[in-house]
Amino acid sequence: MDTYRTRQFAVFTPIQVAGLPATSEQSYPDSTTCTVTVGTAIGQGFVSDSTASDPRSACEQAERAGQLLVAALPPLPGE
Repeated sequence: MDTYRTRQFAVFTPIQVAGLPATSEQSYPDSTTCTVTVGTAIGQGFVSDSTASDPRSACEQAERAGQLLVAALPPLPGE
């Protein structure tokens, strides 16, 4: 996770997505756009964005998309 992002978003909440470290980020409270950043390995990760009419739905949708992406990742070698 890039911790510098904490300064870019007014709403920055540490979460987990499918057991991986993640953050939920919004530009301002009650924003209808939400970004979820998921760390998959050291220096690696992905971002899922969502926009919805309801601020809560935006983050839920972005988190759900992140869960689907994690489920589609190949297993780590040796697992």
